[in-house]
Amino acid sequence: MEFEAVRPKYSPPLQSLHLLQVHVFFRHGDRSPTPAFGNSNPEVWSSRLEAVPPLLQPQNYQYQERPFGHLTRKGAEQARGLGAWIKDAYLEELGVDTSQPDSFLRVRSTNFLRTHMTALLGSGELAASVPICISEDRLENFSLAKSYNFDPNHSLAKLWRASLSRKRQAEVRPDGTVQETGWCDQFEDIRFSFSKHLDLPQGKRFPWVLAADVVHCALAHGDPVPDNFTVEKLCEIRDFLAQDYVSSFQDKEICELSMGRLLREVVSSMENHRDTPSLYLYSGHDATLVPLSVALGRPWQSWPSYAASISIELWRSLEDSNQHFVRVLYDGVAVPLPVELEGIEQTWKPEQQNIIKSSKKTLFTLQEFVKLAGWTMLSDAEFQNKCQCI
Repeated sequence: MEFEAVRPKYSPPLQSLHLLQVHVFFRHGDRSPTPAFGNSNPEVWSSRLEAVPPLLQPQNYQYQERPFGHLTRKGAEQARGLGAWIKDAYLEELGVDTSQPDSFLRVRSTNFLRTHMTALLGSGELAASVPICISEDRLENFSLAKSYNFDPNHSLAKLWRASLSRKRQAEVRPDGTVQETGWCDQFEDIRFSFSKHLDLPQGKRFPWVLAADVVHCALAHGDPVPDNFTVEKLCEIRDFLAQDYVSSFQDKEICELSMGRLLREVVSSMENHRDTPSLYLYSGHDATLVPLSVALGRPWQSWPSYAASISIELWRSLEDSNQHFVRVLYDGVAVPLPVELEGIEQTWKPEQQNIIKSSKKTLFTLQEFVKLAGWTMLSDAEFQNKCQCI
């Protein structure tokens, strides 16, 4: 099981292309568990945290009680490693003047201390003169960059919870305990040891995501885990959870509300690359990468590791300056996208998944990429109208 992302040495697609712009979305580095469960040890986790840089101490972040939900020293090293890969991969290819980072770099982070620290540590000395934009108060997917006279969080959360509840049903036994159906019933034998280890109450729907997160954090730091529990078993559970999560975003309306405005920003900056920066960094969460991968038609197949990343690159032909191409990398590896499918809604039908997976095309025209992303893209007005209609 990979506790952090592993990226190969960067390789450009073709020598006949020039890199114009890159958008890199990444998950924060290793963190302490969130929220804390029964036997989580605050003193132990406090000793593992990365010190908060003075620059960030006055910020008012989404509240999470320290030491839980915060970046560890291991996570800080992962952030620096990601930043080193980004610099090695892109700065020379982009041909930027690194002495003036504000001329080519923009950095965004969700409103969490761990993501802001990951962005700061990852961009290193470049961040000294480039303010990191903190524009999202509550969600983890960069979809709320503006103020409204209603709560968009409520609309998206309502749709998302309804989608998940349809996929993972549960029934109450005569003794008051909960029997979950679907994949969950395969793990009934370890649910009790989970509950005992984490001091969870019986008789309620089991919080698989949070429980797996706590065990994942423990394994990453060599802490005790529930009896008879293995890394392989955690991988199996997290793969099922990832499938659930991906499936919820395959609801077109949820995907639009999650990623529609963000993808519109990305496409707009590419289409206007002469007047926009050449390197964009987005420090987010697993809840950033999963819906983005779904919106791109190539869903992430397992739970994203710490410091996992998605890069969207814009290239220009050296032979024809009007010809532009796009490439997408998951953890530094170019992935094929289903740009050859005629009807974009086909990408959501289970029977079409084999077609998507068999696609080999990893370099496509900007027009093909816009068509692929376009069906999820929303203007601010469309976003507002959809939220108010829910």
